[in-house]
Parts: sequence; C-alpha cells; structure tokens
Amino acid sequence: VKEGVSVHLGDLLYLACQHGAGDMVNTIMDLKRGSDTSETANRVTKYGWTAVEIAAINGHYPIVRTLVKTYGGNVNQSNPHNHTTPLENAIEGGHLDTVRKMILELGARYGSMASNVDNLENAAKLVISQGELLSKFAGHEYSEIKDFLLEYHKDNKTSFPLAIGNKLNRLETDRLSRIDSIKRTTTTTVVTE
Repeated sequence: VKEGVSVHLGDLLYLACQHGAGDMVNTIMDLKRGSDTSETANRVTKYGWTAVEIAAINGHYPIVRTLVKTYGGNVNQSNPHNHTTPLENAIEGGHLDTVRKMILELGARYGSMASNVDNLENAAKLVISQGELLSKFAGHEYSEIKDFLLEYHKDNKTSFPLAIGNKLNRLETDRLSRIDSIKRTTTTTVVTE
C-alpha cells in the first residue's frame, strides 16, 4: 500500500479474516470509523463472501465476535451468492468452538440452506473450489459439532435440521476416507531386488 499499489480495504479485510489477523481486522475497521462500519463488515467482497463468513469458515471466532459486537457485523446474514450464513460456514469448516460460541454467545442461526441438502452440498463445493477455507485452518470436528448441535436442539426443544445432520455425516465420512487413504499409501512397502 505504501508503494502505491491500489488495494481496496474490503479486500484487505477479507484476507485478514481468512488468515486470522485480528489486529489487521481492527486496524482496517478503525480506518472505516468515519463511515458505516457495519456496511464494511457486512459487505460481500468481490470474492463473494462477507468478512464474518470468512472468519467463521476458518475458525477465527475472536474475529467473528469483534466484527459482530464492535463493528456491527450481522452474524445471521445470508450470503446472496451461496445462501449460507456464517454459522453454516463455521460448520463446513469443522470448527466446534466457533460453532458453539456463535450460537451461544452471538445468537447465530441457520439460514435457508439448512432445509435443502442439495443446496448445502453445492455451497460446500463452492467453498472448496474458491479456496475460502485455508487448509491450515481446516477443522475436523464434524462428529463433535453434530453431538453439540443435537444436544443444543434437544435442550431447546427444537428440531435439528436434517440437511445439517446429513452434511456433517458426509463431511466426517469424507475425512475418514482421506485418513484411510493416507494410511494405506504410507504403509505400502515397495520391494526392490
């Protein structure tokens, strides 16, 4: 930026949220103080995601909380491109702590995607293909998330969305298949004469 490269603050915010750079998020948002910070926090970037969604899918709950509590981010905003909410993105990312705290502390809810398995799976393919979830931040707590959500819905006497349950089952099965494939590959011995 100091060298004169033109970068939109919204794009920098997206990258800071993706990489978990909380100080950078605060700096960017504080630069926007003169304007409407909630507009910045809720703006869909050229990449098709809001700052809250990007932080959620990568499991950066402190950034999600800051964007919502300090800067007016909408924890339940449905993305106009993929129709997911930040909560559904945190579930996709496999981050139990983020899912739990978004629900219990911020009042996060499922969006319309939770009622349609096909749409949720299409959104998952989009996330992976666009690279919003950085592999170094990928969580693998799908079984734990499902257990938490089942208990949460039981305690609140509400229905656990079938689409979310099916999605979590598929994600856990995919994860276990990858682990099994890696084990088979690493245990294969090549015999040479």
